[in-house]
Amino acid sequence: MVEQWPLEPQDIAGDIGELKNYIDLKPHELSKIRKMHRLQERDAGCPSPSRIDDGSEAPPRCRAYTVSNFRELPQVQRLSDEQRFAIEVVAQVLPFKTNNYVVEQLIDWDHVPSDPMFMLNFPRREMLLPHH
Repeated sequence: MVEQWPLEPQDIAGDIGELKNYIDLKPHELSKIRKMHRLQERDAGCPSPSRIDDGSEAPPRCRAYTVSNFRELPQVQRLSDEQRFAIEVVAQVLPFKTNNYVVEQLIDWDHVPSDPMFMLNFPRREMLLPHH
């Protein structure tokens, strides 16, 4: 037998009363409510698609990088041919995926290959056993 939670009559009445406020709204009243909700979301720090509607610039698109396209990264061109080849070979055994935010913001390319974020995101020869 399924146990049902008891509902408080006042909770249902409050929800119905709130619903009645929205039933007979005119179009201009709806736009005021939408604007109010956008302000509440903004003030609460909630991510919302409505932030894009308010004229602010859109956030940069996330781009994924894998073994098939990692060579397109300008930062990867700074690596030696041997390092790029090692990434490609190891990625055949241990697939990897990273994104433009990690590549552009988190990896210190002046300290590659010892940069911790680089080590976490790109496959390295040391990840495989010698017989692989």
